[in-house]
Amino acid sequence: MTASISITTTRRPSSNLDKAAAKTWFMTAFHGGMPRFKPYLQKEGANFSATELITIMDSFKEPLHSHLRSEPPSVVALSKYSTPGSPIDILGIANSAGKKQLSLGFVFNVLSVFFLNMDTVEFEGGMWHEVFPPLKGIAKWIMFKAVPMWNPLCWRFVSCSPEGKEKQLASWKKKKFGSKNNET
Repeated sequence: MTASISITTTRRPSSNLDKAAAKTWFMTAFHGGMPRFKPYLQKEGANFSATELITIMDSFKEPLHSHLRSEPPSVVALSKYSTPGSPIDILGIANSAGKKQLSLGFVFNVLSVFFLNMDTVEFEGGMWHEVFPPLKGIAKWIMFKAVPMWNPLCWRFVSCSPEGKEKQLASWKKKKFGSKNNET
């Protein structure tokens, strides 16, 4: 399934880049099925259809891949929209976007997933074990032990134990959630 890419110039700005360049189409090309992705997962929960989810992801994979591949040259090309009267501060835009990402949701979802998918014991002879991430005591316990206790059905898919050792990955077929999940 291929997503159609529609570029319009009549929409209101959808990003800081659009606002800075006074253009309204910079960030629209890859949206395709993305607006369906999160609502579908929220609606279906554990009963989602693997086939349907893959269809939704396939609807935006090519535009998203193209967008991410062309991102560095596109950012450089923004310089043509920067004028002395209206300069585009790319670093300012990046810092602003970064600050919006640092939330409790980011800390307890993204960082924990990142940490729990790092083999620190065996990778590179364990040189990163107890060094990275630079967390000690209660902070490390919260990120590696407490957070995964919340919503354990999702956390069973991380590839490493809280101790940093590679572990057997969970399989959809081992746990019955409904016939839809066992499609693949």
